[in-house]
Amino acid sequence: EVFYSVFQCRKWDWCPGGEIGTCAPGRSNIACSQCEEGKVAIADGSCIDCSSGNKVPFVIFCCFSAFCLVAVYYFGGPSSRPSQSLSIILVSITCSLFAAALQQVAVLNSISFVWVEPAYSIVRFFTLFIFDIDVLQLGCVVELSHSWQYLCKIVMFFCGGLAIFCIHAVAVRYRHGGEFR
Repeated sequence: EVFYSVFQCRKWDWCPGGEIGTCAPGRSNIACSQCEEGKVAIADGSCIDCSSGNKVPFVIFCCFSAFCLVAVYYFGGPSSRPSQSLSIILVSITCSLFAAALQQVAVLNSISFVWVEPAYSIVRFFTLFIFDIDVLQLGCVVELSHSWQYLCKIVMFFCGGLAIFCIHAVAVRYRHGGEFR
């Protein structure tokens, strides 16, 4: 005797209906939640094979992150703190709060709810401001199992901290001749 468990799909286009266990093309796992290895999700809910163009978002993200880390370290470093005005700090705090508010509104899109116009368009617009690591298409850059992809998502923030430390070590070596002051 076979027993079945029922799981609700997070998005309706992942599970087109039909026979038990039917998923959109290229999707698998519980509730059709993941693309098969070597595939990337597209707008219609299905997953297609990775192409060389799918690596571009990851490369752009790495370059942009490195630039931002260096810029934040250089402009926010200890040597420039006495010259910083309160207006720069106020603008930084205001931008951070605005970004957090945009991300909170964008999270509304993940709620299983049928939005009507114009609310649907507004919520979809705000999803541009939420950082969804799946946009980087990490599975197309390197062949990883789903468990490793999840681990990479978690470890990414620690890697950012390690990058800041490395930038600091290079800056100390460059500015102070290797002496920590």
